Amino acid sequence: MATSLLTMTLTLLIATALVALPLLRLRRAQIAVQGTLGTLCLAAGCGGFFAFCSGFFGDFTTARVLAADAATVTADESTFFVKLPEGQLHTLPKVNPDGVLIPEGRPEWVGRNVTVGSEHSLAVCSGPYSSEAEADRALNDVLKTKTDEYIAEQLGSTLAPQLVGYNVQKIKRDLVRQENVYHEQIGVSIGPMHQVHALLQFGPEFRQEVTHKWTDLTAYYRLLQTGLIAAGALLFLGTVFSYFRLDNATRGYYTGRLQFMTAAAILAIVGSGAVLAQWIYWL
Repeated sequence: MATSLLTMTLTLLIATALVALPLLRLRRAQIAVQGTLGTLCLAAGCGGFFAFCSGFFGDFTTARVLAADAATVTADESTFFVKLPEGQLHTLPKVNPDGVLIPEGRPEWVGRNVTVGSEHSLAVCSGPYSSEAEADRALNDVLKTKTDEYIAEQLGSTLAPQLVGYNVQKIKRDLVRQENVYHEQIGVSIGPMHQVHALLQFGPEFRQEVTHKWTDLTAYYRLLQTGLIAAGALLFLGTVFSYFRLDNATRGYYTGRLQFMTAAAILAIVGSGAVLAQWIYWL
């Protein structure tokens, strides 16, 4: 049934085109067709421009924004050690139910997070690895992930960690003290494994710094957004104004061509704006 309807429709369209072909040779018919097509192109260009300005196509963000850092899966520390009793600074060697031997000397801050008051602390762990170098690399990933999560939570935006720009070296220098890094070797069924603990400390100075950076970045990118939209609006109005001026100057003789050129110019403005918008963070 659908095939028959499609065939009938195509046949009617072809027959109509063949019948109308001699009429298109007439001067008046050509002017009417040019005017109609030019009007449709102009309407399509105006619709595309206003859809772009109104955000109908959604926010334009760069590919590097839409590709966020992959979250690093950290090991559950409760699997590898027993929590310290209150007031006890170090643990004795213990074996948990899974057969993991925990060495003595573990600091009291391991496995404890403090998110109240002005000084926030977050204990992280690399997880068990066969070599100390692998554990250190894993700890760097965990430090970056946890710091990004904290920044995003404090500033209320998932784009904030990428724009504020705290790398691993800066995190280790400003947020992790040397005495708050603890290497240990645990015993498991497959043999000894290395893991590293670290304590992230987020003070009021850190929060003030990232908030100040975020405020400056927000103002900068919103200024770019306003400039882009204003420039597009001015170009659009200038194009439409030029069309009416030229159409009046030529007394309507080239109306169809002018409408087509105007529509093409508007579509070019929309396309250029879309390309430029991809390089702007829409905050």
